Amino acid sequence: MAHQHKEKTYRIVGYQHSIPGAVENRRAHGGVCIISTCSCGAERKTNSNGNAEERGPWLTTEELSPAPRS
Repeated sequence: MAHQHKEKTYRIVGYQHSIPGAVENRRAHGGVCIISTCSCGAERKTNSNGNAEERGPWLTTEELSPAPRS
């Protein structure tokens, strides 16, 4: 059975840019970015400005880690 991500914790930071992999919603820009974390370590970013949201995909810890340099 596949794991279904669910928000365990979150933190709020200031808006920085559009979220890669999300359908861009310019009305959501300029507010805050909510970074949700699943118990497995995956993260999802959501830009929010009042009622408008731009929600990105869940990214696993492997997708979040930068590629090693050779």
